[in-house]
Amino acid sequence: MQPSCELKIQRNNQCAVQYLTQVLRNLTTKIHSTEFLENHRKKSTDFTRNRTLTFPSLISLISFMLNALNGSIQAELVRFFNIIDDSYLSTKSVSTAAFCKARVKLSH
Repeated sequence: MQPSCELKIQRNNQCAVQYLTQVLRNLTTKIHSTEFLENHRKKSTDFTRNRTLTFPSLISLISFMLNALNGSIQAELVRFFNIIDDSYLSTKSVSTAAFCKARVKLSH
């Protein structure tokens, strides 16, 4: 490959990384917004208590599982909380039943 082609590929990779970083920032901001929460929960009392499966963590978990479901729900819960590497969440145990109950509270 010619040096000019390698430079173009490197620039394209940098642009792609910057673009994906911005998309993830925007998505994170949206998921954590009160407006998004209010539009996507069934009742105004859903996701108001301080629990392990908060609204943003549940949305992230569902997205993760849609893209990478390889085993049981419990195995995927353990893998997800280990990957996000949040010291509080990764030490907590989330049961399959807790996940299913939280998922039912979503309006879509």
